[in-house]
Amino acid sequence: MRRLVAAVAVSAIVLVGIPTASLAQGTPRPGAPCPRAGMTYTMGDQVLQCKKRKGKLVWVLKSGSGGGGNSGDIRDQPPPANGVWRTLPGYPTDVPPPFWNGEPASFKPSWEVLTSQPIGPRCPSQTPLTHVVTDLADVWSIVPQGYMQPGSHATPVPHMYYNATREADTDLAGFATLTRKLNVYAPADMVLRGVATSLTRSQDRTRTEYILNFSICGTLWFFTSHVTDLDPTILNALPKAPRRECYDSGYADVTQSCIYSYLSLPVAGGHLIGRSSGYAHGFDFGLADASSPVKGKIDPGSFEPRWSTSRCHIDYYPPKLRASILALVEGDNGCGQLVSDVVGTASGTWTALDQRANTQREDLHIALARHWSDRDLRVISVGWLADIPGLPGGRYVFTPTQAGRNPDFTQVTPGKVACFDNLQVSATQGSVDPVPAIYASMTTGPVERLRIAGAPGSCSTNPVMPTQFQTFERRNTTG
Repeated sequence: MRRLVAAVAVSAIVLVGIPTASLAQGTPRPGAPCPRAGMTYTMGDQVLQCKKRKGKLVWVLKSGSGGGGNSGDIRDQPPPANGVWRTLPGYPTDVPPPFWNGEPASFKPSWEVLTSQPIGPRCPSQTPLTHVVTDLADVWSIVPQGYMQPGSHATPVPHMYYNATREADTDLAGFATLTRKLNVYAPADMVLRGVATSLTRSQDRTRTEYILNFSICGTLWFFTSHVTDLDPTILNALPKAPRRECYDSGYADVTQSCIYSYLSLPVAGGHLIGRSSGYAHGFDFGLADASSPVKGKIDPGSFEPRWSTSRCHIDYYPPKLRASILALVEGDNGCGQLVSDVVGTASGTWTALDQRANTQREDLHIALARHWSDRDLRVISVGWLADIPGLPGGRYVFTPTQAGRNPDFTQVTPGKVACFDNLQVSATQGSVDPVPAIYASMTTGPVERLRIAGAPGSCSTNPVMPTQFQTFERRNTTG
């Protein structure tokens, strides 16, 4: 019963507080892909608008807007020996300037993780987290990394879900809440670097949820979301952020999203940052080590660094605190299963054709991955926008066999057609009845490709790929 209740609570994340597609694209710039025609994006004195150019939606600089002030020399500087960067006026000098050219190809800077370079003090040990992020007695359960939920997270998530007890109520603004509010504390001495807001308006009512990102020490970064009731000091720092970027989302439910980045506000370990909003399952907690990609990740440079450099935050606690947190984690997979990529096999995350730059728009993509909390299960996660013939978006779960139908994804190699049936289905856009069998085959090389389709009925002894299928790809950068 514990797992069932927690899973229901997690599903609420689809409904609230997720950054809109515009935020998920990464920092917009002229010529970069954008999600919806007519959307606008403001950064300083620049205004970008999403328009169709040569058949593709891209950000275009609106006429009459300023030209910005980035100087080429500061973008090309080497890492300073004294840790003090030359940067734009008003920006912190302990991080590289925006669009610094020295990042490795495997690292794509974002407002969430600004750089792969060490910033702040060196980490005092391999376990620098000193405080639990919430009162553990109030936590119902913790969902491990790698959770997949098409409709919001079609690919494995890099954070964990701290689930609160379900408690239906109505807040002061008249919005329905689903769970009890949890305190959210700073897990160590750290520095606030970025905050994203998601403003939801319904008639004459509004509500706001926050995503917060902090640098801890060295190359470690901390992330949390679904937070409200922010510490006033944090709220007061937002209008003073060196970089303020706001989006007109174009969606009825989330009317505006803003990012405040390049902040530099120290926060002491154990300090109360805010509280979970109550609109979702609880809150998210993740940690990234920006120094290198997470082990096994294929083509990390196509993902935002929170996805490509994520680590298990529990491992960064001393043994006693680590044990108390692990006791609440669901299943038998420990921290979970963030990466399932295996070169030359179907196992792992696959992006839609020509959408490598849009990995954060997860519902375009699919994953054939290990289950986050049950080591014996496998998951075919299909984004709601994946457009696969005969296969609606959703999560398809099965127990792999050693041979024949329902093989482990690592057994699906070039020249083979795999078939999966008798699947357990959830997280779909609507009813999937009857549940189709799923067929898949792949090719390997510098760019690997996966063909996948759904078809009625059950798997045969010698499965044949349907004539109608969708193709996904991933760039093999492992050498």
